[in-house]
Amino acid sequence: MLIIGGAAMDITGIPYGPLQMEDSNPGMLQKSLGGVGRNIGENLVRLGVGVKVITALGDDDDGREIAVAGEKLGMDFSHTLVLPDESTACYLAVLDEARDMRVAIASMDIFRRLSADFLASKAEVIRRAAVIVLDANLEPDTLAYMAQEFGDRPLFVDMVSANKCVRLRPLLGSFHTVKPNKLEAAQLSGLSIHEPGDLPKLTAWFVARGVQRVFISLGSEGLYCGSREGYQHVGAQVVPLISATGAGDACMAGLVYGHLQGLSVADTANFAQAMAALTLGVPTAIHPQMSVTLVRDFLSGTRPLIGREL
Repeated sequence: MLIIGGAAMDITGIPYGPLQMEDSNPGMLQKSLGGVGRNIGENLVRLGVGVKVITALGDDDDGREIAVAGEKLGMDFSHTLVLPDESTACYLAVLDEARDMRVAIASMDIFRRLSADFLASKAEVIRRAAVIVLDANLEPDTLAYMAQEFGDRPLFVDMVSANKCVRLRPLLGSFHTVKPNKLEAAQLSGLSIHEPGDLPKLTAWFVARGVQRVFISLGSEGLYCGSREGYQHVGAQVVPLISATGAGDACMAGLVYGHLQGLSVADTANFAQAMAALTLGVPTAIHPQMSVTLVRDFLSGTRPLIGREL
């Protein structure tokens, strides 16, 4: 499968005590490999899936570290655009004392260089992919090119943020699977979400536009899933929270894996939720022991939460 999207260096700030806004907080800084696309790819490699990555990296120490580490894990970075006049993307997140993200700054301007013309030069590689995962860090023209030229392929898209997801609105019918959170779903659809009863209507909006599988992230309350066959809620497995960083990327990787394995919508959601839950329980964006066996063992020890009341 193929990832087209972000690879970045992550810097995470964690305070020793309660986070005080507008003040200097004693704490620690952690530097790690990240980026939405790269994180999804690493999770999939750890599940035994062959992954190619098309991204943009600066010709700098961070870019070389990302590429070398990815290759060691088994990801193919050979089609990456390396730019000597750009800096590798960086994501700075500040967590609170509960390890929830309070604010972040994403320096992702380099991904403007992943143009439609550049991707056209990789058309043969793209066409051969069993699944293509995009993220909304890509420019609108690039996303439009992918939707127009490869809409007949299984296209998955990560919304990234409510700010960036709006560029996907005119293209939704080209995507096989989308995973917006409630804010992103409301931003895309123009529909409000005030109570659980609004979720079927919201999901139907996506399905009516041609999306084959919709998974609306409800955070700690799980996923609300929809397809032409119907809608249902799949609750989240409850785990102690160590860090929320990377859980959404793990969830998207689980959705891709479920499709590749031919799982039902509900089983795909349960697998994806398990990957997210496992990631919540470690301090890093990727669970270092992530594997199909780990996920299945986790699921066998938890009660499936399909149909749980919101």
